Amino acid sequence: MPELKSLIAANSYIKKFSSQSDKNRVFLFLGPTDAVKPLVQALLNKLMAQESSEFNTFYFDAETATPQGVAEALCATSLFSETKAVVINDPPFFISKSKKPIDWNKLFNSINSGNKQKAMSMLVRQLQASSVEPADLLEMDISLLQKSLKIPEEIDVIKVKEFIEDNFSSLTSIMEASSGDWSWLEEWIKKSDAQSTTALFLMANKVDSRIGLFKTIKKHGVVFNLAPSSPQAEKEQVQAIFASKAKKLGLIFSKDAAQLFFNRVGNDIGAVHRELDKLASSPEAKHGKITADLVDQIVAYHKTDELYELNEAIGNKDGLLAISIVKRLMDQGIHPMVICQTISNYLLKLFLLHQALAGIGHKGKGIGTYSTFQNAIFPAIKGYWQEGCPDIIKNSHPYALYKMASKALLFGDSQDFMAKLQLLYTFDLHLRSSSKVPGELVIEDMIMQIIQERPLNG
Repeated sequence: MPELKSLIAANSYIKKFSSQSDKNRVFLFLGPTDAVKPLVQALLNKLMAQESSEFNTFYFDAETATPQGVAEALCATSLFSETKAVVINDPPFFISKSKKPIDWNKLFNSINSGNKQKAMSMLVRQLQASSVEPADLLEMDISLLQKSLKIPEEIDVIKVKEFIEDNFSSLTSIMEASSGDWSWLEEWIKKSDAQSTTALFLMANKVDSRIGLFKTIKKHGVVFNLAPSSPQAEKEQVQAIFASKAKKLGLIFSKDAAQLFFNRVGNDIGAVHRELDKLASSPEAKHGKITADLVDQIVAYHKTDELYELNEAIGNKDGLLAISIVKRLMDQGIHPMVICQTISNYLLKLFLLHQALAGIGHKGKGIGTYSTFQNAIFPAIKGYWQEGCPDIIKNSHPYALYKMASKALLFGDSQDFMAKLQLLYTFDLHLRSSSKVPGELVIEDMIMQIIQERPLNG
């Protein structure tokens, strides 16, 4: 059976698809949800009349897709003698029980961005790998939770714990569903053909190719593989989705407007859809023409993950890692001024923490446990400024400040911080000037001078 590895190939297949002549009734859509959802809907429209689709389509997700529930939906009689569809988003039977550790940065970013389904799937994999029972999670304190789930120090464990508590029922349901008996589904897939009145649609961000069900689907169904194979492939996929959606909405972008748009949204497919919809509904988008000024007014900035990683690298004085992240950001079209501003905010926060710690008489290089910081040091830091606590500190999560505090103590003394803040001002002028020096080189020079003990003149 075919495996379609591009958006163009997927759209071409769906356009030519006929429920009368095509025997395929099992479809797996691999890739980001925002990329595959339009394809799922387009194929559903080919299979059944739109007015009866709501009666003949059963929807499940990782939490609700139990073996019994899916089996009943597949065997149910369709109304109006039409084809029936069962759609499962993030199927629990694709959750791998691999012992390989998950990427905690990706999980934490999923929590921050509100991608609850992806975060829960990753947490389930980690729970299975660590053999921790879900019920035990609620009884664990922060340090034991971090140790049991092997959460890296740089991750905000408090936020992870809050996410677990808020979604505990869903996590339990997904774990039960993923460990249920799905062996019968392979036989159903093998027997599905054009004579079947039921079609199975599966959407997954990623699948372990060693899973038996995946091998069966690949042999007896159609795989729409939109999972990017490289950063360049991901970029091209997002640009293709952008072009298709903009054309559908009747939006015409100038070259500068398109570049600024991607500077703001990066490779976030969901953000592409949301921001294009915002532009289309804007009264200023006259005749569909989109200018850079309009993008600047309306489109929000979404690219945060790697900027966070950049700050961490600078805080750890890892110049090589910081420069590699800058290169990656520049390749994605992030403007040097955005990077400079991010570094400036981070360094200012370090400086304010350094001043406050010195002001409250905290001595030594260590901060101690998070509990000590939260209960004693953090209130004292806020009290140091009394009513004038800077917003950049007041609005930060205590755990994030806890992680930064030890870096603030080791990063330099007050004189060193002042020199580096002045240095940032100098580099900011370089970036704003008409200098022919590439912005990437200016940022690299700035980073290397920031992380050394005593910066040179910029």
